[in-house]
Amino acid sequence: MKEKNNNINIIPAKFKLSKINGQEQWILIFNFSDFVSDRRPAEFQEEISKELDETLEKIKKIIPDGKPSKVKRQFIWDIGNLILEMRDKISEKYGIYITNIVEAVAVKLGISPRTVNFFVQFRETIHRDEIDNDIPWKVYQIALLLKDKSKLKECVELYKKGALKNTTDVLKYVQQCNKNI
Repeated sequence: MKEKNNNINIIPAKFKLSKINGQEQWILIFNFSDFVSDRRPAEFQEEISKELDETLEKIKKIIPDGKPSKVKRQFIWDIGNLILEMRDKISEKYGIYITNIVEAVAVKLGISPRTVNFFVQFRETIHRDEIDNDIPWKVYQIALLLKDKSKLKECVELYKKGALKNTTDVLKYVQQCNKNI
């Protein structure tokens, strides 16, 4: 499953956290046929693992206690941005696309992959300057379940104006919108 990216074959890979000599280290896992046909993965293993560790350290500084609900929404957006930038940088620089980036970040941070996926979706769906810190993170998470992401702003506005009074109302709104698609 290789894709072309600037005339480079992109090789899919997964991160796996393993203990080697008593220390946790990232290992890149490749499809055997990709590995045999292209030796790049072995050459860049250490560098790519370092990229992940550096990104994880930046994220840990943003959410040191591992509780995203207590972090300003702009910082949650920043976390999603860091994850996407790292994935894209690895793809561009090494020609390797990490297929389980969300899971790898979640494992190391000790939070659910679903939560990390919300960080990424948040970054992909809303502009940073449109974020309202008065809106609870849980409201944004539920709104991100909208199949039509263009309705996210409308959902947040309805919550802000009081038309949607709590997360139960937001969930009902999302379910109704999704049913109509």
